[in-house]
Amino acid sequence: MASIKYTDDLPKEDRSSVIREEHIETAFIEKLRSLKYIHRPDIHDRKSLEENFRQKFQELNRVELTDAEFSRLLDEIVTPDVFAASRALRAINSFMRDDGTPLNYTLVNIRDWCKNTFEVVNQLRINTDYSHHRYDVLILINGVPCVQIELKTLGVNPRRAMEQIVEYKNDPGNGYGRLHAVLPLPALPVGQLRDGDKERPDSAPFPVKPRHQRDMTYPYKPHQIEEFLRLEKCLPPGDTLELEKMSNGGMGRHFETRPQLVDGPFVDMRYLGKAPELDNPQTYDASFLLANQRVRGVGYEAIGRRRFRFKDRIPKGWHLNACDPNLPTNDPRQNVHHPMPDFKTTDFRDFINRTARMWNIDLGWEWEEGLL
Repeated sequence: MASIKYTDDLPKEDRSSVIREEHIETAFIEKLRSLKYIHRPDIHDRKSLEENFRQKFQELNRVELTDAEFSRLLDEIVTPDVFAASRALRAINSFMRDDGTPLNYTLVNIRDWCKNTFEVVNQLRINTDYSHHRYDVLILINGVPCVQIELKTLGVNPRRAMEQIVEYKNDPGNGYGRLHAVLPLPALPVGQLRDGDKERPDSAPFPVKPRHQRDMTYPYKPHQIEEFLRLEKCLPPGDTLELEKMSNGGMGRHFETRPQLVDGPFVDMRYLGKAPELDNPQTYDASFLLANQRVRGVGYEAIGRRRFRFKDRIPKGWHLNACDPNLPTNDPRQNVHHPMPDFKTTDFRDFINRTARMWNIDLGWEWEEGLL
């Protein structure tokens, strides 16, 4: 779940007040936007939600549905069975059109998932027969509401968010009976007290540890790191590899992208590199980060150096740097240099392509003349 920096993200006049749900919501949406999700404030009711889904469905399947066909389609795909909904989301489905011809369709692009659109909607209101439902945050994939998120502060027991979702689903005429939500998966990002705030027993359902005492265990084991490196990755929709000038004012360039698994769950990954001197390949460096920690890198050692602390020597030349964030920094296995005597590169473009292939990242780019 998103990491939210409350104190820095809030206006100065609000920093002395208690964190409210709208603060968490704003920071959470900004986090999703930084991950290339598209914020859709124009989707605020059932009508706009269904119109957006209809547009995405027709574009994906290259078809124009009549109003009657679209209404029947909604009746067929919406189900209270989460397993059936999940299967429909991943499968090729069949639909009989008004003229009797079958239409084979998918709800999302299951062959090249990077070409799907990922959107975030907040404060969606749906009027039911008995009440007015308001959903904090929804995540849409190709217009399909796949995740419902109810946000709660520490002053509210997280169980209340679960109860709220159940109440919505049990309400006659509820919003779940139409398009929303095909796959309701509640998540609970809970607010934290800022530095300087006093912990109050009446407002926090569980104690908040000081930052230096919080659990900093790395989320992935060594075999999982290897698996993520092996799996195919691509850039998310709308993301491109762009070279930017380095901040030192020189002629160097650097880049940073956030690749995602072609077939798998969302994982926080970053692929970045720099060329302080474009005409000198020995200055090039590339890194692959997993959960904000460097796990692999490629660089050049201009001179051999000895690591007296670990009683080993790093020879001159290109190296693959393998890091294991699970180990303490004083463990020699935490940062291992593997020489690559056969590694050669001609320019920064070639270096980027080689390191991307090394970590199975499909950049999907065409090099433009004059890009440097």
